[in-house]
Amino acid sequence: MTSKRQIEANCRNAKRSTGPKTAAGKQSASQNAFRHGLSRAGHQPEDELDSIAQALVANLPDAESHEQARSLVACKLQLIEIRAVRAQLLAAAMQNPTERRFASVLKLERYERAALAMRRRILQQACARTGPKNGST
Repeated sequence: MTSKRQIEANCRNAKRSTGPKTAAGKQSASQNAFRHGLSRAGHQPEDELDSIAQALVANLPDAESHEQARSLVACKLQLIEIRAVRAQLLAAAMQNPTERRFASVLKLERYERAALAMRRRILQQACARTGPKNGST
């Protein structure tokens, strides 16, 4: 249970942590997540996802397979994009090496780990759905 003293301390801290005050600060803060564009949602073209997914599951009858294939394709395209951005950032860092440039390369790992985890979950779901083959356990 939270004590009265802790609640008062949290209220005092919250009053100081209100974000940027100036228009320039607000504008700058609004762009924090868009330095490389990887954090934006749904940036793969829908028709491209559908056509690749359709090719993957052409012989499978159910819609769930199509949705899993579509998600798998989205993960793969996201990984390709992440690796392309990493290559660009590394090239820039090698031309003009600064700690900040190399730190920006390391920050991409967050996006790559998320895409890899999503791919792993999709594949595990697909394997669980199909079950063991030919009597193997």
